[in-house]
Amino acid sequence: MSRILGLFSFMIICSFGYSQNASNFTVTDYNNQLHNLYADYLDQDITVVVKVFFTTCPPCQIQSPFYQEKYEEWGSGAYDVAFFEISNQGFDSNQDCKDYSEDFGTTMFGVGADGGALDALDEYTSGTFGPFFGTPTYFVIAPDRTVIWDTGLAGLDQAIIDTGAEGPPMAPLPPSRYFLTFNDIEGNEISRQASTQILMKSNADAAYELDITSFINGGLFEYPTTDIPEIEEPFISIVDPTTNTPGVSALDLIVIQKHLLGIEPFNNAYRILASDVNNSGNASAIDLIELQKFILGTFSELPNNNLLNFYFPDCQNCQNLVLPLGTDMDFDIDIVRVVTGDVN
Repeated sequence: MSRILGLFSFMIICSFGYSQNASNFTVTDYNNQLHNLYADYLDQDITVVVKVFFTTCPPCQIQSPFYQEKYEEWGSGAYDVAFFEISNQGFDSNQDCKDYSEDFGTTMFGVGADGGALDALDEYTSGTFGPFFGTPTYFVIAPDRTVIWDTGLAGLDQAIIDTGAEGPPMAPLPPSRYFLTFNDIEGNEISRQASTQILMKSNADAAYELDITSFINGGLFEYPTTDIPEIEEPFISIVDPTTNTPGVSALDLIVIQKHLLGIEPFNNAYRILASDVNNSGNASAIDLIELQKFILGTFSELPNNNLLNFYFPDCQNCQNLVLPLGTDMDFDIDIVRVVTGDVN
């Protein structure tokens, strides 16, 4: 029973010990720069990473390039994560640590015995935060002074993330390229008119709309860029406010009438769309009436439809194309311009 109680008491002591806050320390690195854990780092919302090592430790030497790689990935001390190498041996001076850094290519802060290394590590290597099994040992101190002990080299990234650190901003991924090709209803390539606008919109934000026309060069635009920033669920649509065109004439009335009577039915989906003048979803005699009024000038513009409509064959002639996404990719986007009433 006494053994059980003793073990239970030891576990309680250890659990309380492991939950303690980081002990403050002040050290001087091999460049004679002074560092106070609390004032210079934790109180400034900077996460601190410590490698406990000594200069003649073979595993420490082997892992040095990988520790340096982590240091650089997290911004080389320029952001919200600071890295240290602190020796736990009295025979390592600051000069020894400097020689080590030059020999093994580490550029983070290095501290030897004459820089206060032993005092700084005393409580950390004494079992307060967890068992100390030797060098190299890695631990992370969060700005709230929580200690994540003995992470191993492989666990450093997650431990740093768990402290809330972000490191350097991620470099933007290369944009993709989008090539727009305009065609008429017969499939012939045509030029985009100056009045035609290409709009970027978002399915996640109905209020978002960006006119990207001026960012299109020769039918090409890139996304995302500074001019066309990344948005959630992007799609493009095309509009043109043109209200008159020489393409619509009385001959179109005859051709639509032959289609309605079944004399010469359309076998072209875009002619059918063009003949739906009142935008009801199908062609009928009412379309002939509205088109005749438009041709005669009774209507200055079509009352229920746009004169120019644009369709994307890739989505079965939808008028809003969900933008295909990728990184550093090329996408071809075909567009069919349909002039309402112009079936001739």
